[in-house]
Amino acid sequence: MGGWTGVELTLAHPDRVAALVLSNTTGTLDFSCYGDARVAAWVAAQPKRIADLAADGVHPATSVVFAQEQPALHALYFAIERLNDQTFRPALFEELRTARVRGPDAAKDITCPVLGITGENDFTICPDGVRVVTSQMKNARFVEVPVSGHSVYFERPTIFNAKLKEFLVEIGWV
Repeated sequence: MGGWTGVELTLAHPDRVAALVLSNTTGTLDFSCYGDARVAAWVAAQPKRIADLAADGVHPATSVVFAQEQPALHALYFAIERLNDQTFRPALFEELRTARVRGPDAAKDITCPVLGITGENDFTICPDGVRVVTSQMKNARFVEVPVSGHSVYFERPTIFNAKLKEFLVEIGWV
């Protein structure tokens, strides 16, 4: 959920944001307005992919490989989710989806260093959506982590942390 706040803060007060990390998100930037064929294919396939994951007992914010390779962490992911109130979850997800209202011009207005990082098998936020949005930014890099779903930081923490550290070194923070 931090992507929505981060993008809006960066657009409203660019002088207050030194850098931005968009981890499996485009925040309020609408990735579907670019006419990208890969984004369109992902959007079309998403409902079936989510249904297939559910049928296989795989959390939709993770990947099949994660569930198979790390069953204890996968179970923990489900357990953490159960701690949250599920009452308004569908409405929240719809509200977040419809809050993606900003187009390419807004993305171009983000000039601070940006790391867009996503999992190649993310069925929650379109990986190519993150790619097309960050490609509009003047100072952004895009990283797609292989064999990972929506929660790259949880599924592949070593890779995620290494890519984040590379970004921080690149911008002079480490």
